[in-house]
Amino acid sequence: MTLYEKIGNDESILTALYRYMIAAKVFGIKDDGIEVKTLPENIINDIRLDEFNHGLNGLVMLYGAGFIDDEAFCFIVKSNLDMSADIAEAENRVIADNDKLPEERLSGGQVENALLCAAYSRKYSAFQNVTFAEALTVLALPHINVKNGLVRAADLDFYRFVAELGKQMGYIDSCGELFVESQENLILLCEDENFDPCSESAPIYTSISDIIGISKVYDLPYGKDYIWWAKANEMQLDVDGYNEYLHKTKLHFSIRSYAKKRNICGESVNWFDYAVFSDGSISENLQSDHDKEIDLEASDTYDDDILVRKAIAKFRGIYALEEKTVIEVYQNEKEYLFTVINAEVNPVNKTEFHKQLFDFNKLWSIIQMCSRNGQLRKVNDRITIPEDVWNEIAPNDREYALRIIREQYQIMTARRKNNKLLQSLGDLKSAAAEERKRKEEVKAAQQARAGELEEKKRNRKPSTED
Repeated sequence: MTLYEKIGNDESILTALYRYMIAAKVFGIKDDGIEVKTLPENIINDIRLDEFNHGLNGLVMLYGAGFIDDEAFCFIVKSNLDMSADIAEAENRVIADNDKLPEERLSGGQVENALLCAAYSRKYSAFQNVTFAEALTVLALPHINVKNGLVRAADLDFYRFVAELGKQMGYIDSCGELFVESQENLILLCEDENFDPCSESAPIYTSISDIIGISKVYDLPYGKDYIWWAKANEMQLDVDGYNEYLHKTKLHFSIRSYAKKRNICGESVNWFDYAVFSDGSISENLQSDHDKEIDLEASDTYDDDILVRKAIAKFRGIYALEEKTVIEVYQNEKEYLFTVINAEVNPVNKTEFHKQLFDFNKLWSIIQMCSRNGQLRKVNDRITIPEDVWNEIAPNDREYALRIIREQYQIMTARRKNNKLLQSLGDLKSAAAEERKRKEEVKAAQQARAGELEEKKRNRKPSTED
């Protein structure tokens, strides 16, 4: 019998293996006592006519070396998957391990698990694709359990977090069909006290690439916050993104402070008392007294309210803030308001702070008219305006009107005191009044004296000669 009598013209496994056998004999290659695992005859008969390729060649080597078992070998071969690159990567890793200590080498279970994980990601369209190297990464992740290539959560807390995050999970039935479970049902499983997220009946992750990203930052300070933030902003998870999130978003604060400038609103902490007044107008666009970007260190994990207060404390360490100063804090598009009361920082309701308490323009026009007409008068300790003008002010606005009137009268008085020209005119008027009074008193005295003399003349008796 010649060599070619057993070789066909096809590319089947049977033909390829026969050629390799002849080639090995031609080169005088002997097995040198190498132990090789042999496929069961039923598997050989099942695949012998399939097409032979480099991927299958590498898979046969891995099987013969004991890195994968019968079931894994059959699953990869019969799934008709393009696994050539993954199998070559697995072989290269195994060969590279020859120079390592036994405890540093990949085990057969690791190689098989990683190859199957990559195979599942190729077999089902609902899976995110992963390479052999990425699958090895999955095996080493905390909170993750990989068995027979299927990825599950290793603990309930991680399972719940990923389920609430909305990552896809499902089941593979006995017929090999993938069923994707609803998020609602995945979350409900957490309420079952008998639920074990890493059991073979538990859901498997199909978003394997996402799980890699989540697991890498899950245990880091503010890692969970970063994961939710990345989801909201449709950003891919990675360590660089996590670090940027810490320094530019989570631990970065923009802080401004506004000193109280008037007391029109009484006990209410309202923007009107903190706004700058000029040219007869007032704007809610407040002008800050201090403005600073504050960054914190990721020394520990704190709730947002504690982080905000730490940032404020750092801000107050830079600037001395007066009593009733309002502090405005921006963190990750969130706005917080506080006021300093007795050196303590108390929260302020943002809606109440920005509320329009009264019709300022109307009040201002009325009070300015009274001021120009000299109708702002001080009676004892009260500043008054004409009653008919007072009646024009809405009852709900009158408490604010009284404070504005008092403020404007004080401003008017202070300006007069501080204006040297007005002081000079006042002195001249006062001196002139005094002079007029003196002259009037002198004139009155003279007139009284003249009257007395005239009276005496009229009363004098006529003289007679003896």
